[in-house]
Amino acid sequence: MTTETEKTPDSRNLSNSNNGLDQMLDDYRKFSTNALKIFMDAQIDFMHTCLDCSNDQRHRLMDAKSPEDFINGESDLAEEYMKRFIDSSRKLMDASAKTQEMMFSLWHINDFLPAKDKVETKSLAKRSN
Repeated sequence: MTTETEKTPDSRNLSNSNNGLDQMLDDYRKFSTNALKIFMDAQIDFMHTCLDCSNDQRHRLMDAKSPEDFINGESDLAEEYMKRFIDSSRKLMDASAKTQEMMFSLWHINDFLPAKDKVETKSLAKRSN
């Protein structure tokens, strides 16, 4: 009588030579999922910063009693949002670096794949741009 695991073997148990590749692929999946989540969160944070700044400017413009009143209030807002834009931009650049690192690790994994499973490196480069 065979057990369920014998009927459907885990790909890691098929051969010792694939264990390293399977582990690399598993690590890549985890890393890429995390890198993409960080990148999406950074993009969302940057967009929220842009929207918040735009909404605040609109409200200040509508609430201003004179152009001077708007301009005086604008300098305080500009400093606050400059800090937020810098922070958001840093997060976005860090996340972008993570996605590039993810692509390089995929190229590294690609080197270990059997010829029939390899992805042409040129097509990977096109996808990353």
